[in-house]
Amino acid sequence: MPTPSSSMLSQEALTLPNVLSGGAVVASNGSRIPTNKLNKILEVIIDNHFYICLKWKEMFGQDTLAFYC
Repeated sequence: MPTPSSSMLSQEALTLPNVLSGGAVVASNGSRIPTNKLNKILEVIIDNHFYICLKWKEMFGQDTLAFYC
């Protein structure tokens, strides 16, 4: 799986279908995480999207999730 580039984060990642299918959006990098490390974090989140959603629903007792971009 290719690592998200900064252009992908600013344009393609903001589309709702991408988020719903496991994409990730960096809302802010106020901590100034280096780009290479931030991309690795995004990869982990993207690779575990469905597991994260499942656990979120179990923890908070929700049947559906809403994503906001």
